[in-house]
Amino acid sequence: MFSPLPVPRSDAALSLALHRAAQRVRDASRPVVHALGLEYEDYLALASLWSADGAEESRLAATLGVSEASVRRSLAALVARGYAEREAALGCAPRVWLTDDGHRARAVSSHALDTGVSLDEGALADTRFLLDELIRTLAPAV
Repeated sequence: MFSPLPVPRSDAALSLALHRAAQRVRDASRPVVHALGLEYEDYLALASLWSADGAEESRLAATLGVSEASVRRSLAALVARGYAEREAALGCAPRVWLTDDGHRARAVSSHALDTGVSLDEGALADTRFLLDELIRTLAPAV
């Protein structure tokens, strides 16, 4: 009986699969991002604030895995659109808070995703776990 040989998985194949997955996520998010009048990176910062309202800029940067300068650019866009505001207390790191419009944007996002994308919470949780494991595996040795 013939049994097909397993397809070898190379670094290039893994890279291509990750690239395609990221592109599908961007494509699925496009209606939401446009509905909110944001760029994709700014939307990611907004989505992070939905679960960490009042976070310090440095925490948002760490959560998103980007530089603080990148987060500041995204936050400037969110502030300009009226989705967030910065609060700087003397001697403390600035915190970012959602405005009422920023909270309402979550409903816009949920509605747009519900009409365009079907996500199973269990599968999504499994995928997050596997991606976290992949990130740890690919992290440079310290």
